[in-house]
Amino acid sequence: MKVDLPVDGRRTAAITTSEGVDLYLEPGEHLLRANVGVLGLVFSTSTIHVPSTFPIYRIDITEDDIKLQPSIE
Repeated sequence: MKVDLPVDGRRTAAITTSEGVDLYLEPGEHLLRANVGVLGLVFSTSTIHVPSTFPIYRIDITEDDIKLQPSIE
């Protein structure tokens, strides 16, 4: 399954299961989105602040939902 990761409305990366990506963002507020599916019909958004207490975000996908969740590891 491929997940597109736009940041602030710009396509930044695409990852698949068990892959990760390092994003080096400018300080401030950013909108992180995870799109799944051919047309990005299933998606989740999260506003992140850089620098952040949670520098790692995980993508949790179930049959019915997708979530961007902050993580400490």
